[in-house]
Amino acid sequence: AYLLRIERIKAHRLLVLCYNRSAVITLRRRIRRLAGKDCQGITISTFHSLAMNFLGISAPDAFSHGTDLGPDAQRQFEEFIPKATALLEGTTEIPGMDKDQILQSLIGEWSHILIDEYQDIDQQQYAFVSAISGRVRKNPDTKLAILAVGDDDQNIYEFRGASTRFIHQFEKDYEAE
Repeated sequence: AYLLRIERIKAHRLLVLCYNRSAVITLRRRIRRLAGKDCQGITISTFHSLAMNFLGISAPDAFSHGTDLGPDAQRQFEEFIPKATALLEGTTEIPGMDKDQILQSLIGEWSHILIDEYQDIDQQQYAFVSAISGRVRKNPDTKLAILAVGDDDQNIYEFRGASTRFIHQFEKDYEAE
């Protein structure tokens, strides 16, 4: 709401990433309550949903075998984020497009990325965020402003690789305040 109403950032320039679908719905409601119609156009997504979008994969295509995620489907699901990261980093080619064209087509006009529950991200999600935000890109014009919200006392997904070390790594890697 601050970015929309005070800083006057256009809604279509904002990307909000959440861990799960429930958080996406909650954040949409909260932002709508705070910013009203000014929030129309914000991209609010889960990590996996955004990765699937980048890869051109729809949920029905990804889970055509029903909603039961057996071992093969679960493995495929877990590959979406690394594959999307490779696409953003330019290590996966798309015929007829160079690395910059691919990046521009995926990132579009986003200028800000906000991440909720940052304490719950894992190594793959950390690399994905880094690729989206442009942390290692040399051209400062291609880097996104980044805001991460998390509480290192609330990491509940350690069993799947989430770690509070990414909060501390974030501070160092992004020279964060």
